[in-house]
Amino acid sequence: YLRELMADVDARSEKRTAYNMGKAEGMAEGKAEGIAEGKVEGKAEGIAEGIAEGKAEERKAIALELKKIGLSAELISSTTGLSLEQVAEL
Repeated sequence: YLRELMADVDARSEKRTAYNMGKAEGMAEGKAEGIAEGKVEGKAEGIAEGIAEGKAEERKAIALELKKIGLSAELISSTTGLSLEQVAEL
């Protein structure tokens, strides 16, 4: 009887150990995947922000050149997409 009991305890212990190991492996794998996805998303967001900022700066530069040659604020605004306030601040 004692041998059966010890065998049962050993079997349960092995199952518990295997479960815990599987759980730990799964968590580590999930964490690694999450980090990788976060890096990809972060990089994509950074690129998109950089492109948007570059386009905004380009519109301002164009507006400034148009302002230097004497075009009206209304025409500059409609051409560049900047607001009249933004044109006035240049």
